Amino acid sequence: MARRAISLLMLATAPVTATKIQAVNLCNGTMELHIGSHGDPITIAQGAGHSLELTDGSNAAYRYGASYQATQAEFANVDSSTWYDISIIPAGNTGPGSCSSLEDCKAVTGGSGFNVAMMIVPSSGGGPSSTETCRVLRCLHDGCEDAYHFPDQDARTHSCSAEIEFQVIFCAENAPETTSDSAADYWVKAGNSTGSGSTSDSTGGSSNSSSQSNSNSDVESQSATTPEPSSNKEKTVSTGSEDSSGTSALVYVAAGVAAAVVALVAAAFVFKRRHAIAFWWETRNYQKHEPRSSDELGFVRISDDAMI
Repeated sequence: MARRAISLLMLATAPVTATKIQAVNLCNGTMELHIGSHGDPITIAQGAGHSLELTDGSNAAYRYGASYQATQAEFANVDSSTWYDISIIPAGNTGPGSCSSLEDCKAVTGGSGFNVAMMIVPSSGGGPSSTETCRVLRCLHDGCEDAYHFPDQDARTHSCSAEIEFQVIFCAENAPETTSDSAADYWVKAGNSTGSGSTSDSTGGSSNSSSQSNSNSDVESQSATTPEPSSNKEKTVSTGSEDSSGTSALVYVAAGVAAAVVALVAAAFVFKRRHAIAFWWETRNYQKHEPRSSDELGFVRISDDAMI
């Protein structure tokens, strides 16, 4: 039990991981990034990127524009892994149900599921033709092979370890061309989206970001001399007070779990040594020549005076 409590203490003090995702706009003009059905859209200028975080245990879907008839990048942060896919499953007045092909789903829903070309690029891993599970996904047209066409296509879900960062590139046909087998070569540098107001998290918290100037730097392919992808991405800013309160909360949790560990260890010790403790207590309070009931102690010592 003590070992289990110590494991709980380690889990309580372990840092919470979050997947870092940068949405990059390569479209002609500003775009509105929508995250599922949550919060307000985020405006991203042409050639700019907007940084997001997907907290542990959460999931989100990103699309261009308000309509659900859109190419979607879907992410889930689960068990120290990030699972991701591109979906072009048609959406319409009714759900896709059990349709078994793209055309079948279009007929069932009366809608479509593709609006702009998209790439999902991990900061490391394989290129689009790689057999690795952590690789670039590319969908440049309706019916692309990397995307879900209908619900029962789980083989098109991919995963990377939690520390891997991602870019979701909208209007990916405008990305620099490469046939590399390395995901890092598909990573692009983008100007920062620095609109006023609060920064939205990846699950769709509110955002008041305004339209950006189109004077951001041009998008370039990452070269061998370019820093690692993590250094190219805008980090989510937290205030000192938020960091302090988070640290304090962890300290309180750790202290509580530590107290529970001590209590469990003490209880286990007392339970294991209960007979010895009982004997010590009885012999400490035993008065010579006074009768003692064997029912109370459970045993009679030879050295005791004989009682007749």
